Formats: sequence, C-alpha cells, structure tokens
Amino acid sequence: MESPAGDNFGLAAMSLTPAFQMDVTTPLGTAAMGKRIRIPVRFGLPAGEPPLRGARFKESGQYAKYAPAGPYWPDRALRMNASGFVAVNCFVASDQRLKNCRVATADGAEFGFPDSVLKMAEQGWMTAAPLEPGAPSPPDGVWRFEVSFPARRLGGF
Repeated sequence: MESPAGDNFGLAAMSLTPAFQMDVTTPLGTAAMGKRIRIPVRFGLPAGEPPLRGARFKESGQYAKYAPAGPYWPDRALRMNASGFVAVNCFVASDQRLKNCRVATADGAEFGFPDSVLKMAEQGWMTAAPLEPGAPSPPDGVWRFEVSFPARRLGGF
C-alpha cells in the first residue's frame, strides 16, 4: 500500500528489495518461501536546517538606534563596536511567540549576541512574523530565525 498514492513511493520502496535478505525458514522451522511478508518503508526529508522564517521586533523610541535588539543589545558589543550574527531554531506558539529556542550558529558569541537573541525570544521582544495563508509549516514545528547585529557604538551609530 502506497501513501500518499501516486507519488511513486511504492516504486521507490520496491527498488530496495534486492537489499533485503531473509532466512528460507521461519523461526518455527516451516518454509518461508512463497509466503507474503510486509516490511514498512518510510521516506522522509533529509535532516537539515529548519526553514527560515521572518522575525518581528518590538519598537521603542528610546532604543530605536539599537534596532533590532533594542534594550537587549550586549553592552560589551556596544563598547567594542562589535558586530555579530545569530541563527536560532525555535517552535512558534499560536500567539507568534518563540518557544524553546536553541542557538544554531553565531558569529560574535564572545560579545554576548547569542544570549541576547535567546533573551529577546524569551521576553517576547522578538516574535515570529505571520505566515502567508496556506504556507506550509515544517513537520516538526521548528523554524529558523536569523538576527544580524551591525556594529553600533554606545550612545550612537
């Protein structure tokens, strides 16, 4: 039985049959030749990065010059005029809040950028942008969000 039908998964599974081997007798000692067996074969997407999704950030006049991180911009990075980049993988709640975020990659970790992104997600400063109607969601519900931190100086740009 092929599911979903018509996508040639059945043919792909049948092409694997030369790789299967079986004893000619069952564990009870009876002949297995000519007997029907069922071997489930499941196909899935290769493991890789979650799909990229846009993020939204709160706006605050007081912290506008430090967008997107606002009050979460690391002080040390500001003092050192450092830049950075962080990608996190997160679940998205029904209210667009990010949950259970994990850092996937980061440049400038020594300046605290990964901690800032995790804090922005935790505190609701950064949320998921809405999806287009009918847009597919990843099967495991995990999305990737990227945040760039262009160099800024404390008190200015």
